[in-house]
Amino acid sequence: MNEDQLKQLEELIVKAVQSGKQETSGLVEMVIHKIEPAIEKAVEKYVNGKIRNLDAKIDIYIKEDLEWKSKALPVIDSGTKVLNFGTVGVGLLKFITIFGVAFGFIWGFIKYIVK
Repeated sequence: MNEDQLKQLEELIVKAVQSGKQETSGLVEMVIHKIEPAIEKAVEKYVNGKIRNLDAKIDIYIKEDLEWKSKALPVIDSGTKVLNFGTVGVGLLKFITIFGVAFGFIWGFIKYIVK
């Protein structure tokens, strides 16, 4: 609000007080009409402008996060496959070991009996 508008508002308030009435006819509408542009500018600058800035930052963050995830997911999938192969490989080695021990035991028993 500039100085001229402030002076007009002060004059309106002084007239209202001097008249002795609680509210001069149309005074509230005049005051609101005078301060409304300043309020609109302030809301646009300090509220809507900050919300737009926050929206832009969130959009950038989401875009970067999606790019990172698109690059990371194939690596994670291949790592999971390697871990699964390791689990299968360990199971296979256990089977071969048990089979080898059993075969050796049977082979040794047969050799012992035939001898």
